[in-house]
Amino acid sequence: MRNTGVRNPVRNSWIALAICVAEIGSIVFGTVEMNRLGYETAASALSIGVGIVAAVIGAAMTVNFLRAVAVVKAIRSGDREIARWTVTADQFDAFRESDRQRNALGPDYRNDYRPGKTPPDGVEVIFAHAPVSRAGAMDLRVKPEGEVRQRV
Repeated sequence: MRNTGVRNPVRNSWIALAICVAEIGSIVFGTVEMNRLGYETAASALSIGVGIVAAVIGAAMTVNFLRAVAVVKAIRSGDREIARWTVTADQFDAFRESDRQRNALGPDYRNDYRPGKTPPDGVEVIFAHAPVSRAGAMDLRVKPEGEVRQRV
C-alpha cells in the first residue's frame, strides 16, 4: 500500500473518536440486551465482542492522530525545523514525471509518496527532526538515519 502521509490529522482523530464512541454504544447495547433477556444471544455476544475490539482500536487511533495533530502544529510553528522551502509548480510537475518514470522501473524503485495535484503556488516542504511535511501532508514514518525515498 502506498503512503500518502497524514493529510488531515484533526479530521482523522474525530473519525477515530466517533468509531470508538459508536462501539462503546454497541457494547452498552449488547450488555443491556443480555440483562433484559436474562441470557446471552448471538446478537448481544457479537455486539459486545466486536464492540470491544473496535473501541480499543478506535481509542488507540484517536491517541495516534492526536499525537499527529501536535506534531503538525509543532512543525508548522518552526519547532525543531531543519529546513523549509517552496518547490515551484514547474519543479513539482518535473518531479511528478520523474517519479512516474522511476516507478515504472519496478517495485524496488517505487516511491511511497504519491503526489497529488500540483498547487499553483507550489509545494512547501518542511524538514524537521521528526516528520517531513510536503504538500500539507505529514510523513510520520521518516527514520532519523533515513532512507531517501522521495526527491523533490
